[in-house]
Amino acid sequence: MKKIDEIFDDYEVNDDLDIKPSELDDIEIKRIKNLTLEKAGIKSAKKSTNKRIIFPLIAVMSVLILSMAVASANTNIESIFGNLFSGGYEYIEDCSDIVDVYDIDNDLKLSIDGIIGDENTCYIKFTMERLDGKTFDCSYAFFDNVGFDFRGSGGFSYTMLEDEDKTDNKISFLLDLSITNGFRNKKIEFNISDLWLYLIDENNVFNPHGYLQENEKLINQDNIVETNVNLKKEELNNDSLSAEGKGKITTEIYSIEQALGRGDLGLGLIKDSDKLAVDNIGFVNNMLNIRVYLEDEESYDIGKMVFKHKETDEELYSYIVSSEENGKQYKTYIFDIENIEELKNYTFTCSAVETKDKLIGNWNLKFKPNYKPTIKEVNVNKSIELDGEKYSIKDVKISPISIVIDIRRNLFDKINKPVNHDIKNIMVILDDGSTVKLNGANVSSNLTEICIIKQFESPVDVEAIREIVVEGYSVNIK
Repeated sequence: MKKIDEIFDDYEVNDDLDIKPSELDDIEIKRIKNLTLEKAGIKSAKKSTNKRIIFPLIAVMSVLILSMAVASANTNIESIFGNLFSGGYEYIEDCSDIVDVYDIDNDLKLSIDGIIGDENTCYIKFTMERLDGKTFDCSYAFFDNVGFDFRGSGGFSYTMLEDEDKTDNKISFLLDLSITNGFRNKKIEFNISDLWLYLIDENNVFNPHGYLQENEKLINQDNIVETNVNLKKEELNNDSLSAEGKGKITTEIYSIEQALGRGDLGLGLIKDSDKLAVDNIGFVNNMLNIRVYLEDEESYDIGKMVFKHKETDEELYSYIVSSEENGKQYKTYIFDIENIEELKNYTFTCSAVETKDKLIGNWNLKFKPNYKPTIKEVNVNKSIELDGEKYSIKDVKISPISIVIDIRRNLFDKINKPVNHDIKNIMVILDDGSTVKLNGANVSSNLTEICIIKQFESPVDVEAIREIVVEGYSVNIK
């Protein structure tokens, strides 16, 4: 339920630990391969672009079972990762490895099954198994904490994969990790704790546009907000108020100005559920406000509230103002929709998330990627100008799954204008003139250096890449 998007700084941690793979005979290697294939089977692997910050973590101090065994069997990596990519597996034979690393705590086994990666980015599939044989019976699962222990900077996101067999005792996750300093000869260490299980209810029964059409007096509520603000300002004139009391009222005035106030409409939002209700709806400051009452936010909350344009498919998300009045919890979802005429161009989607269970545990997983990715490095040294400031594309590294662009900035320009240009427009062009589809970027920067990592939607033939284009500047890769 939490979503974070950050830029990451370097963290120095102890990197002395080194776990070596066990010596394996043919029988043991065959067992590992069979175990990995048994865990395989991904129906859908939609990668999130949302990033979470990486913090150095202290190793969990508890008695846990840890086992590590690695077997190179690249021919089976597609079976493990399923349709993560639409194709291109033939280009990643040197960029993948089957891994069997697991940790057990509280009768819950967390395993790493396989990795696809290069020097700076990787995809890791891992699986949680209930050793008591019980099913997870959830729509979605989310860990209380996921962290990594390594020397470097980067970002990651992970998502639960669609559970193809809801009757078994396993659920799988796909993690997308990027590190600017690279993975070469480095141990990756997971520190993971506590798994939350959620049920998602998408049976929305509320139609904002239809309701406002039938209740026109609610459409524009600027005057109501202004009245409520003036009432609060009158309270400030009370000479008997303490400084603390005045500060509280000033904060309340700010909140009232930002969002729609109480309406007591009590409108159903999710079918057959009274734990969420639309308390008020209308336009304030040329923004659509939907104020929701929550009976118990910790156990039953809004999962997703979004408007989708009927023609362009553009999705509008809100910012949220939370409040508590008379012991009741409210959230006001504020959308950049100016009026009811604009509102009619959108369809409304809303879902609720119910907390089903929390499985307690701490899992520590360590391994070193055992692959030798094909990397093409190009020394560029091309000067470019962005927003009137001088930059230089120093070098480019390309693998079958990602591209890393190292950009430097003139120090004097940095002093005069500390904020770097937001470099978004990057294209990778193949020999046939087609462009490679790219996923979201991970960006790390310091005083004069900017490192951009962009992942390919599907693996590509490195030798088929003709050029890259950065903010309109072409760089020849051949």
